[in-house]
Amino acid sequence: MSLINDALKRAQQTQQENPPPTPELVFRPVERNHAPRRTTLISVGVTLVIIALLGLTGLLIWYLRLPQSPLPVAARELNPSPTPQPPDQTPRTPAAPAVVSVTNSIGVVEPTGPTGLPTAPHTNSVPPATPPVAPVPPPFKLQGIFFNPKTPTAVINGTPLQLGEWLKDSQVTAISPVAVTLVSATATNVLSLSR
Repeated sequence: MSLINDALKRAQQTQQENPPPTPELVFRPVERNHAPRRTTLISVGVTLVIIALLGLTGLLIWYLRLPQSPLPVAARELNPSPTPQPPDQTPRTPAAPAVVSVTNSIGVVEPTGPTGLPTAPHTNSVPPATPPVAPVPPPFKLQGIFFNPKTPTAVINGTPLQLGEWLKDSQVTAISPVAVTLVSATATNVLSLSR
């Protein structure tokens, strides 16, 4: 071990007495590569792609802001009769008897009943019976349209209906992407989707 230490000390002394020479610094001019040309092509390409994307985005926004007009739908008549008749679901009401008035000897007009005899005024405390009023059906509410040109379907009051089907006393005669037409014996209802 002491031999190694002695050898190390001698090497260190020799290095301190004779230091190694330092090489001279040589300055060379910088060589230019073709890398800036590639960078220019890449930056021009990226710029063109960004301009194209901005143009397409502007066209998309312009198209989406156009007013939406409903598609024209030609309705065809399923029932050749002028007004559709519901399938025997309408209640029949008897005709009211004719009321005729008679003038008595004093000149007072008295109503008469169906027998032609004057009716006595109501003197008891019970009011005369009024005919029952038919309940008003709830209004139709259009809840959705599944538009397919071959078999369009509308959901009205929770019931899916297609062309020609009946809902209460009304028949579905037309279904477009935004509206449904119901025709009854007395009225035509056009229901549209609320926005």
